Amino acid sequence: MLGIGTLAIMSMALGAGFSLTSYGQIRAAARRRSWPKAAGTITHAEVLTHPGSPPFHTGVVRYVYALEAVTAYRGGDRQHQGRMESETSESPAPAQALLAKYRVGDRVEVFYDPARPSRSRLEASVSEPRLAKLFFAFGMIVSAIAGISLALS
Repeated sequence: MLGIGTLAIMSMALGAGFSLTSYGQIRAAARRRSWPKAAGTITHAEVLTHPGSPPFHTGVVRYVYALEAVTAYRGGDRQHQGRMESETSESPAPAQALLAKYRVGDRVEVFYDPARPSRSRLEASVSEPRLAKLFFAFGMIVSAIAGISLALS
């Protein structure tokens, strides 16, 4: 049988794991919010229907964009490609909503990762990683309680 000290140490490790993983997700979301913009164009938009009973639907939008400063430096007019998908759902509504928002030929602002310009997104706002923040807090609380238990044992 495990002693209280062993359980406390295991709980601290688990809490630290939750906290470290969540912290990385929180930092990545913060970096994405500061990505620069480039001009782009929607090149493809469709609803994919996945067979099954019931069938599932996914909206897919593809776009191209070019970075003037980067292409001038490289001496070419290389375009990057991106892809955005709706959530996959039994209802076609989320897929159709995405296609209603982004139509083929539309000019769009594309937010791209300056460290890896081929990584991009169409939506500037990155939702707050609420679940990651919750797991971070949970991990810190578990670690603190385990540390106190260990100290008192």
